[in-house]
Amino acid sequence: MASVICFWLSFAMDYLPVRLGFDELSRGMRIVLLAVTGALLLWLCYSKVLRRFFVSMKDRSLALLVERTYPNFEESLITTVDFADSSDRVEVPVDRSMIQLTRGKAEKEIEHVDPGKLVDAGNLIRSLVIGCLLLLTLAGFAIADFSALKLAAKRLYGLDASLWPRTVRLELVGVRIRNDVAVAGIEELGQVIRPDAMSTFRIPAGASASLLVRARDHDVGVPWRMLPESCLMYFRDADGGAGTQKLNRIGNPVEGWQNYQLTGSPLESVVSPMSFTLRGDDHRIGPYKIEIVDSPTVTNSELDCQFPEYLSQPGVMSWTPRRIPWTGRASLPAGTRFTICGNANKDLEKVYVKDSDAGTMELADVDGARFVVNVDALQDKRSLEFYLVDQDQIVSSDPYVMTIEPVTDEPPDVLTRLRGLGTSVTPNAILPFEGEISDDYQVQKTWVELKAPSKELPPAEESIDSDGKIKAAIDLQELVRAGLELPVDDGSQLSFVVKANDFFALTDSGPNEGVGEKYTFDLVSPDRLLRLLERQEVAQRRRLEQIVGEVSNVKGYLVKTLSRKSDGSEAVGVGDTADPSSQETALRRQALRIVFCNRSEIQITKSSQELIVVANAFDNLRLQLVNNRIDAQDRKQRLEEEVVKPLRAIPPGSITELLATLGELETVLKQIDKGIAGPAEETSAKNLTQTAMQQTDVVLKGIDDVLAKLVKYETQNELLDLVRRMIQEQEAILEKTREKRQKDAFKGLLD
Repeated sequence: MASVICFWLSFAMDYLPVRLGFDELSRGMRIVLLAVTGALLLWLCYSKVLRRFFVSMKDRSLALLVERTYPNFEESLITTVDFADSSDRVEVPVDRSMIQLTRGKAEKEIEHVDPGKLVDAGNLIRSLVIGCLLLLTLAGFAIADFSALKLAAKRLYGLDASLWPRTVRLELVGVRIRNDVAVAGIEELGQVIRPDAMSTFRIPAGASASLLVRARDHDVGVPWRMLPESCLMYFRDADGGAGTQKLNRIGNPVEGWQNYQLTGSPLESVVSPMSFTLRGDDHRIGPYKIEIVDSPTVTNSELDCQFPEYLSQPGVMSWTPRRIPWTGRASLPAGTRFTICGNANKDLEKVYVKDSDAGTMELADVDGARFVVNVDALQDKRSLEFYLVDQDQIVSSDPYVMTIEPVTDEPPDVLTRLRGLGTSVTPNAILPFEGEISDDYQVQKTWVELKAPSKELPPAEESIDSDGKIKAAIDLQELVRAGLELPVDDGSQLSFVVKANDFFALTDSGPNEGVGEKYTFDLVSPDRLLRLLERQEVAQRRRLEQIVGEVSNVKGYLVKTLSRKSDGSEAVGVGDTADPSSQETALRRQALRIVFCNRSEIQITKSSQELIVVANAFDNLRLQLVNNRIDAQDRKQRLEEEVVKPLRAIPPGSITELLATLGELETVLKQIDKGIAGPAEETSAKNLTQTAMQQTDVVLKGIDDVLAKLVKYETQNELLDLVRRMIQEQEAILEKTREKRQKDAFKGLLD
């Protein structure tokens, strides 16, 4: 009976935890349990069976048992037994007759004693019944599931390693790291990661994952297989926190398997290690561990560049092969071949390189934590995304992006300007020009293309200095001597343009060509050019007269900055009809004083700039005389000494002094307007105004002196023009006379 009870207890301890989803007893625990059961059986066998064979009951004990069963003895039996054992006691005087009488009674009653009544068979019978019932439970277990009884015996007594069959069968499919952006061609993205030999998963810090589990729906070999009522995850993190999460059932069973998935806590943004087990009813798998590792990232990278050969020209910048550290963005000359060399924070398995512009995907060469990608000649913008895969099949959370833009070799930039030339030139002119010619890398050649009325001349090569400066001239007189025909006053035009090219050699079209501004001139005679210049001189004189009128207005503005007139009455501003004694009117007048002072400054500044422009225009007229080789030395000298130099001296001289005075006057007027000045400031304002008016007169005088000379020489020019027309008319008359005489001479011969 005890052995059966021990069996059921051992069976319950081994099997019941399985029904609750725990593991069976380990072999060590079963050895301990078997030892305890054996020891208990041995003790029961000794204490309940063997020991009783060697134990004898004393006469007194038996007498007490009989008298308790048969009260009619009235203690005669116990007295007789005690008297029989009195030999071992101290002698006590007794009455022998009484002893004989007691013994007789005991002997008489002993005949009525039934030994069967002295033994209680109820306990034995109950024990036998209980033992039979326990044996019947074993028999029922054997009949119901003999294989289970056999397995229990093998596990409990044979210490067999066989496991109890489960009604549910779970399998861990793996863990899938979630990525918000799906990139085609990267097989590691979205794949299921299996645990290693140590039942450990490795995921990057901060990543979110999904746990995938499946349960067997039906099995031909195991008819009792069923799906779990629920699939649970028991987890514990590194900080000691623990919890349980229920996995979600996904759809219906497929090919005999039902899928379950857990998305969210505790697998959302995992930052610390954890361990977990999975349970579905009576099946538990695990434990599994999740370790946090660094996501693969690029620590540094550089570009190993091979520049186009045409960029390496002797004596100029040397575009030799070099390594350029990556700083976030790069621009390289078009046609550059380069190799991207990068280093990661850990050993890599693969590096995917996606070209966003071309839509291609390729694998880089990987050696440990280093990877290399070769890029062909750079023609278009390349936007490369690098996805790193480490040896744990972890893909970098964000791509490493490199954008390399090609720097197109632009044509040379040709900036030229003429000095001392107008829109018309004579055949004897010199065409001076200067400017700057620059290129992205280096200028190869610079030349001038000249197009005459009759033909286009061959290009004339020009040189530039190390700074790209060019300064040259075209002498038309030498070209005429060489046979070039330049007709004048018939609408003929002459044009020239400066061009330059570089060393570009990536296409069959040849070097890039830069073209400067095209200049076109009308070919005129010296007399016609003089007349054109005289007209321009008149136009500039009129412009100068306009400047005189504008400067004269400044004196009117200055008068309005005075607070009182010479007669002591207050000066009233423009449109001021209010009561002169009112406070509002006084404030308005004070504000108007500042406004007129500002107007004076603005007008003088404008006039100063216009004077410089007019001076340059007159100087250009002088230079046109020089460059066109016009024989008018006195006129050239007059323009330079009596017009250009005096006009250029006015802005830095008298106008500068006037602007300084106006600045001081404005400061004083603002102090008066703020109410922080007294009579001394008002006096100072008056003195400054008078000084400014005097300086304005000086400016006007300087301009009037130049105007007087221009008017004087304009009259002379008109006289010269009149003489010039008279000479032309005289020449025309002489020509007609000569023709008439020739006709008359031929007419006489014919007659």
